[in-house]
Amino acid sequence: MADTRNRAFRGARRKGYLAQKAGKPRNSCPYPDHRGGANGGTITWSRAFMSYWYEGWDLAARGKPLPCGLYEMRHHTLEGDSTPMFSAFTPAGHYIGSEGTAKFLCDKKGIAPEIREGQDRTCSIGFCEKEQKWYGWSHRAIYGFGIGSAVKKGDCAYVASSPEELIEDHVNFFADIYEDDPERWQQARADLQAECSIAVDRTGIYIGRGIETGDARFQPVGRGAWVAETLEDARQMACDFAESVD
Repeated sequence: MADTRNRAFRGARRKGYLAQKAGKPRNSCPYPDHRGGANGGTITWSRAFMSYWYEGWDLAARGKPLPCGLYEMRHHTLEGDSTPMFSAFTPAGHYIGSEGTAKFLCDKKGIAPEIREGQDRTCSIGFCEKEQKWYGWSHRAIYGFGIGSAVKKGDCAYVASSPEELIEDHVNFFADIYEDDPERWQQARADLQAECSIAVDRTGIYIGRGIETGDARFQPVGRGAWVAETLEDARQMACDFAESVD
């Protein structure tokens, strides 16, 4: 059966899916056949609900994921942990999060989640076709960017355009911790600056003292203050935002 955006039908399919996972038999469908009339041919929605419930049960029986429009629900376990989980994934198999997270992002906001480049596990950006916006998010915040969106210094999506400014922003990120102890801040500031080094080609900075061993984190330069002129620009802003609030 083709996927549906009707929430009631999707709910029936989900109930069938979970019923099979709970060990209930296929003949336990809770939706009665309400067809009536002299020949039992009166048109009702009962058979549609029954069909979606059975489809959900059959999907679970075959070990298939549960489709939910822009996402699908899957039973899975985490690496090193045998505890069974029921979580949301994209059709491509990328992790979104809990069912509640997927309902908010996909059902309520209309966002199609995807992963950022270099991120192979959890989705943190996505496109909203209706709004023509790219969204970036984490468990802390979510924000959308479209053509005409502007980023200025101080915004979460702001990424410095020079290595020197990247170092300055990295150091100042920790300033609030020492606001009541200026003397300790001076020493901490020097230590934070010392752990940063500028890449030879000036495309970014390394943060940490393990450049040779690969333990240092590379932070590329960004565009500074800028305005999105295309949807691809908006996508980059969403990526920068998601990186900032991660």
